[in-house]
Order: sequence, then structure tokens, then C-alpha cells
Amino acid sequence: MIPNFSISGSVLSRKHDLATFVHEQLEWALVNQSPEKSEAEWLCRDVAGYKIINVYKPSRRRLTPTAIPTFPHPSRYAGDFNCQHVNWGYRKTSDGESLDSLTPTNNLELMYNPMGAASFSLTDGTSASTRIWPS
Repeated sequence: MIPNFSISGSVLSRKHDLATFVHEQLEWALVNQSPEKSEAEWLCRDVAGYKIINVYKPSRRRLTPTAIPTFPHPSRYAGDFNCQHVNWGYRKTSDGESLDSLTPTNNLELMYNPMGAASFSLTDGTSASTRIWPS
């Protein structure tokens, strides 16, 4: 376990697990989670008024526009999307076009640091920070 954090939800599988941890001083509530055998696994929690969506898309599954639902603002999506795009520092584009197309359609902003390692996060544009909660 992580000191001062509690687990607010998890999805367990034979090859990987997905869990969302919330600081013990923050109130949270279950919003929804992916059905079994979804192309992308996700957990949505309301944490202090923010919708926090933790995502894992297995690398062998294809990302479709309906794989990750949208939630009302303010919301933050984080996780392992297993998507690559040359614009994010990768050498090739693999499912990156699908993820990139979700952003303008759903009023989301894709944030990545082109100077750092290949990575990114999604935000609804209400904050310029990729950090969700202080550590």
C-alpha cells in the first residue's frame, strides 16, 4: 500500500492490474468503470469535484472512439494508453491518431512534453498543469 492513500477502485486481470489511489484527506465517490473485456479498461472517480479517469489500454487492442468515455468538466485522464504518435516523440504512429482525434471532439487538450521522454496526458483545458494532486 501507499502511505496516506487509499485504493478507490481496481480492475484485476491475469496480465495486468489497474488501480486508482486517492489521498486519505480527499473525499471521493465512484462514478463508473469499464465493463468486463472492454478494449480499454478505465475507472472514473469523483475526487473533490474533479472527475479522475484512470485508463489502461492493452497494447494489442485497438483504440476506437468509444473505448474511453467522456465525462463532464472538470476532468483528468491519466494512465497507460499504449498509443504512439510521431508528434509526441515516438518514431511511429500506433493508435495515436485515434487518441489525438478524441481531444478536439470532446473539448480535451492533449498535453505532452516534447523535450522529455515520450509521454502525454489529457486535460479538459481548465488547468495547464499535468499534475493532478500534490505528492
